Amino acid sequence: MNQSTLPDWQNPRLLHRHREPAHASFFPYASLQEAQTGQRGNSAHYRPLNGNWLFLWCASPQQVPDDFTEPDFCDGSWDSLPVPSNWEMHGYDRPNYTNVNYPFPYDPPFVPDDTPVGCYRKTFTLPESWSGKKIRICFEGVDSFYEVYVNGLFAGCSKVPHLPAEFDLTGLSVPGCNQLAVKVWQWSDGSYLEDQDCWRVHGIFREVALIADELLQVEDFWTETALGPDCQTGQLQIHVSVRNQGAAASGRLVLTLWRMNWQPAETLDIPLDLAADACLAVDRSLTIPRVAAWTPETPVLYHLTAELQDAGGQARVVYPIRIGFRTVERRGREVLVNQVPIKLRGVNRHDTSCRLGHVTPLSDLIRDIELMKQNNINAVRTSHYPNDPRWLDLCDQYGLFVIDETDLESHGDHITDFALSSDPDWTAAYLDRVERMIRRDRNHPSVIIWSMGNESGYGSNHLRMIELARQMDPTRLIHYCEADWAPEVDLISRMYPVAVRLPGTGRTDLNPRDLHDHDYSVEEYAAAADRPFLMCEYAHAMGNGPGNLQEYWDLIENNPSLLGGFVWEWVDHGILAQNESGQQFYAYGGDFGDYPNDGIFCVDGLNYPDRTPHTGLMELKQVLQPVKTELVDLQPGKAVIRLTSRMLFRSLDWLQGRWSLRCDDREIAGGFLGELDIQPGKSSDREIVLPDLGQNGDWQLNLVFSQKMDALWARAGFAAGRAQFALQAATWQTLPAAGRSCLSAEAEDGRLMVEGDDFYLEFDLARGLLTDYIWQDVPLVLRGPQTNLWRAPTDNDRGFHSAAAAWRQAGLDHIQHRLAACSWNLSGSCLTLECTIVQAPPIIRPACKTRMTFTVFADGTIRLDCHFEPNSALPYLPRLGTCWQLSGHLDRVSWYGRGPQESYPDKKVAAPVGFYQADVADLHEPNVRPQENGAHADTTLVALTNELGLGLLFSCQQGLSFSAHDYSDEMLTAANHDYQLEHDDSTTWLNLDVAQGGLGSNSCGPEPLAQYRLQPEPRDLSYTVCPYAEGIHDFFDRGRNLKNS
Repeated sequence: MNQSTLPDWQNPRLLHRHREPAHASFFPYASLQEAQTGQRGNSAHYRPLNGNWLFLWCASPQQVPDDFTEPDFCDGSWDSLPVPSNWEMHGYDRPNYTNVNYPFPYDPPFVPDDTPVGCYRKTFTLPESWSGKKIRICFEGVDSFYEVYVNGLFAGCSKVPHLPAEFDLTGLSVPGCNQLAVKVWQWSDGSYLEDQDCWRVHGIFREVALIADELLQVEDFWTETALGPDCQTGQLQIHVSVRNQGAAASGRLVLTLWRMNWQPAETLDIPLDLAADACLAVDRSLTIPRVAAWTPETPVLYHLTAELQDAGGQARVVYPIRIGFRTVERRGREVLVNQVPIKLRGVNRHDTSCRLGHVTPLSDLIRDIELMKQNNINAVRTSHYPNDPRWLDLCDQYGLFVIDETDLESHGDHITDFALSSDPDWTAAYLDRVERMIRRDRNHPSVIIWSMGNESGYGSNHLRMIELARQMDPTRLIHYCEADWAPEVDLISRMYPVAVRLPGTGRTDLNPRDLHDHDYSVEEYAAAADRPFLMCEYAHAMGNGPGNLQEYWDLIENNPSLLGGFVWEWVDHGILAQNESGQQFYAYGGDFGDYPNDGIFCVDGLNYPDRTPHTGLMELKQVLQPVKTELVDLQPGKAVIRLTSRMLFRSLDWLQGRWSLRCDDREIAGGFLGELDIQPGKSSDREIVLPDLGQNGDWQLNLVFSQKMDALWARAGFAAGRAQFALQAATWQTLPAAGRSCLSAEAEDGRLMVEGDDFYLEFDLARGLLTDYIWQDVPLVLRGPQTNLWRAPTDNDRGFHSAAAAWRQAGLDHIQHRLAACSWNLSGSCLTLECTIVQAPPIIRPACKTRMTFTVFADGTIRLDCHFEPNSALPYLPRLGTCWQLSGHLDRVSWYGRGPQESYPDKKVAAPVGFYQADVADLHEPNVRPQENGAHADTTLVALTNELGLGLLFSCQQGLSFSAHDYSDEMLTAANHDYQLEHDDSTTWLNLDVAQGGLGSNSCGPEPLAQYRLQPEPRDLSYTVCPYAEGIHDFFDRGRNLKNS
């Protein structure tokens, strides 16, 4: 290919024109006082250009006005567009979501001739005080290729959306008014390396600023830090590149290390004498005694300033940066920071906003880091590009480990087995991306690992990238998932391995068969890996999930070679949109008519698009909590709790532990656990004096660990972790039936009518259903119970192995019920009705046979004994239980079980057992795509009542899973967006399940573990239903007093 004939925007060897050399993130200030504010807006050398710009969207380069870059161009008809922004978010073209496939023909380096172009114009004013200085413009992020013009003159061009580019405007701009014009191509050759799993939206999406510097200036300023063997002595290497773009000059470079309170710790005074257009590289090493180490738990930062003084010692310009002292190393199968083996409790993070696209306001960045810290997350992977530079500032300040990832993914190139990654025409583009990332971010102590990109195969270009990264920065580790077992990387990394294999399917030979052998479970990697093993993505958090987080972390905590993992991902990428009726909803791929698209796959985060936490984040917080608790001894009058610190670097003294002893819904006793000065990895036993547990009830010992003091991310009293131990279960009593000595029952026209004390029941003898239950003249039951084997598929049910497809093939979504046998008998104070009902879909054999035995007592109590016999040929089931249709007036729920949020067999550690109350409407979890939600596992008592407190109480000594909604499973299944879900206020659907199937994370990961799969085996479920009135009946006594026929 003749590269010289290619246009700049389709030439992979052309990286830029006139772009300034990349450098670390820092800004010049006129004085130390300005620099100490830490706000670049206070600098006399800095002027932001954020705000409204004039904008013209063109459907192709041919439509771009030839002279739009000229100062006198007539732009009066142009629109106004905010910068930063993505133009699709403002109605120009449309957002396009695709995961793997390129949204344009695969023909590298070419992109379509009619690639849209955005034209920008902005007038800016330079103050007289900037005369004689070097003026440059900085673009923090532009997607994709762009050219910059000032006053009609070409300033330069650049590629790579998520890295900054600066251009020298000194000879192009004038004091006073200037005209800036920017031409942005939607696609370029670089787009082949920017195939990340996200919305494809374009434009100037990060900040733009003008910077004035002295002609004698610091061009780059970076450090290498380490700790001595005592972890208290700091080793600091300072690298400063000084450039003189004016006449010969002399002066001084003063380097000062300051502690966080701006008290000087060390100063170097270096004379300068530079000829015109000369450069000087300054390298100095310092040993600093008694430093405080940077860790994510104690993120101590120091200021370092480079001050350029004139020959008379007067400060001309000051450049501040922040640094931290820490050492990163791989030692055998472990990663050590400051000589401590670490675990990465991480998440993957995109720059995303439901309102703004890829624009990330500072408020969103702060919200993200506060939530991460509040939920016990200690690491973040910048997937799959360097995040907004302010994000790393926050990670340094708040304390998070960072895997900083190169802006590189060529996933769609899989059709050629990733040929681009070994193509020499693209080598320079690969190297440019990693070099600029390292130059930008190497001062950040939070960054401990460089990642060479994502899902781009593994070729010679990656080898060159790794070589360059090690040359530029030997102080950090190298990661690249697709390298697998290759010796060039420091970590073995995999996406979405199963925690443990199904019984009988494990590998007998744990030696890798080749460099790309990744057919291992996490448990097997723990034994086979010759280096630290990392799950760079796991627990795909799409919809209702992820499941079995606890099993992953049990393995990680107990195996030194397992470094940890990063949940995919942090935030759903839904875009806030409106339907034709004006209802707001979160849009996903295809909702804008975009093609190709990958549908709902962008909605896969631990938080909703507005950063409201999903229940999966609550589960993750509990699994990652800083204190491991064990009940090691329980005797009359005392319990002994073992507390083990999961902290890596500091003790638990920042927490306060409180215990609470509860019997059912009442706190009986409580107190504090004493000072928690427990060092990392160490344990301490605490004895709790208990009162007599003689009162009948469920006795639970609850522990809460809360912050003692305010922190950046939470106020004092914020709960960092919880634990619960069941000490003694309630005794359920069997009592003789109360009420009248007999019931009346009459069968007529296929109906069985039963009447007793203040109640009336009616059964449909042709279907084996209860069709009416009236108590105190209040209708309570509309229909039920019916055997239910279906749930609205979760995103994980629809995943790669598609359990939902197997369920549909088995007809579980089209079950019909046939009454095979029915008999009843009235004997004194109780009536017995026994029904055998067959559940079968059209076309194929029956799915299940259920025997239901109703025992009706004279006070209106019904005991229901169910025996389910699923067809053993079925796949594992979504659920097995009964569904009731109750009067819609029963819209309030009280329950004793897990809560307050939803819980499932493999997602329930964050939902403690307790007494909870809610409205039915509040039990709905508004997933972006409606799906099974709102179940509550391990429930023994649940009451549905109206606003007067009248209703029904369901009790099950063995425990069950319940959900209550104002919609049916069929209505839930039919909806693709939450606004499409029909709500029916005339009916409350109550599901009482002997079990629900696990959730897993099969949307892009493993199916549920074996122990959480609901196999088609015979199961029994027994529970009672009785009339209930709040304030008249005691919730617990009434539910636990069973009737005996």
